[in-house]
Amino acid sequence: METSTSGEAMLVKVRVRATAFLLECGGEREVVGEELTVASVIERLGATSPGIQRMVDKGRIRDGYCVFVNGRLVRDVETRLDDGDQVLLSVEVSGG
Repeated sequence: METSTSGEAMLVKVRVRATAFLLECGGEREVVGEELTVASVIERLGATSPGIQRMVDKGRIRDGYCVFVNGRLVRDVETRLDDGDQVLLSVEVSGG
């Protein structure tokens, strides 16, 4: 965790985009906090968007869902987020 020159914890701000299936009306949100992780972002957004709550089960991202941080697929909900990170929450897309 980063600290300021006074030794206080710095707030981290991340931008989160989610598909309409997960976040009512889809769209983009900002989440601000100390020591943010994928799990904490999902928990915060899940408080108002039940679709997002369903993404995690027993501490892991459930099959059928994807989380990307700065364009990279992550499966670990404890992935630490840094200031300015961009997070995309989505359902898996398949078909042919």
